[in-house]
Amino acid sequence: MSAKTEALLTQLHELVVEREVSLYREHMLTAGKAEYWRRMSALARRLSEEDREILLSIVRTVAVDSLAMTFSVLSNEHQLNEIDELRLSADDESINEDLRSEYLAKLGPV
Repeated sequence: MSAKTEALLTQLHELVVEREVSLYREHMLTAGKAEYWRRMSALARRLSEEDREILLSIVRTVAVDSLAMTFSVLSNEHQLNEIDELRLSADDESINEDLRSEYLAKLGPV
């Protein structure tokens, strides 16, 4: 895996997955202004600490799966309508690797 690919996978994981889990952890027990967070908070308060950790694990898994699917699209594993081929590059360096497989391998068991 190239250094650019490694940086891309690591930084997007931090921005998407870890940030999302952190956001849920932070707001899980505090009812915010948005209806979604009020409902999440009401649910979380009814759960045990262990069950809240399970819920956070589910949130993390969904975020990882969503990011992995995005990587598979960027790697042209899944064709988009009216787009023949996507080309991804970083600082003029082409990133042609199988991003989804590289990401999941780097991540290890979820």
